[in-house]
Amino acid sequence: MLKLSGLIVFVLIVSACSNGDLTSSGSRLNTKIFKYSGSLQCEEGSGIGLETMKQELIDNGIDVICSQEMHDGFARITLCGRGTGRINVFEIHSSNLPDTVNLGFSTIDVLSQYQDEKCEQ
Repeated sequence: MLKLSGLIVFVLIVSACSNGDLTSSGSRLNTKIFKYSGSLQCEEGSGIGLETMKQELIDNGIDVICSQEMHDGFARITLCGRGTGRINVFEIHSSNLPDTVNLGFSTIDVLSQYQDEKCEQ
């Protein structure tokens, strides 16, 4: 029985760490959101840059904890003029989520193929 309870405690600790910081009610303090950059294949420099999008969030009163350029994880046909799948990912306070949705951002949870990485500040 002692081994089983130790295993349960271990699983709970790992689960809590993988979900980020939690409030006392169990909800996440921070959330990762994204928006497609709009970059196109064969068009170097196309799309909206990470810093430009970050500034849009800041200008709308949203604190950005960290940001990173990523890929949505979906395979694409290679064809000039088609999307690259590049996304700009931002970690924000969960309380700001409704405001970001109004700006066209979504949570990374909607990307079934996305491979999350730790967001460095």
